[in-house]
Amino acid sequence: DPREVGYIAKSVAKWTWRNFSEAKFRAWQAQSGRKGGLAKGMANEDKRASARLMAAKGMSQRAIAVELGVPRTTVQHWLDGVDE
Repeated sequence: DPREVGYIAKSVAKWTWRNFSEAKFRAWQAQSGRKGGLAKGMANEDKRASARLMAAKGMSQRAIAVELGVPRTTVQHWLDGVDE
């Protein structure tokens, strides 16, 4: 019944407004993002090191990107020392 759906939606909305604050949500989002960033960073550390070695040997950023299977801008950030 459409009315039942409306009542459920209203109930969920009220619960959400009572139990979530913007600050709590942002903190939760930031924590989740940090977890993902740390895991991704550790997984790519070998690729970063390889990119630095290839650049030292004179390879272009585009060639390094193709070799490592990552976007060229990622290689550029790695070589510029920007965490990605």
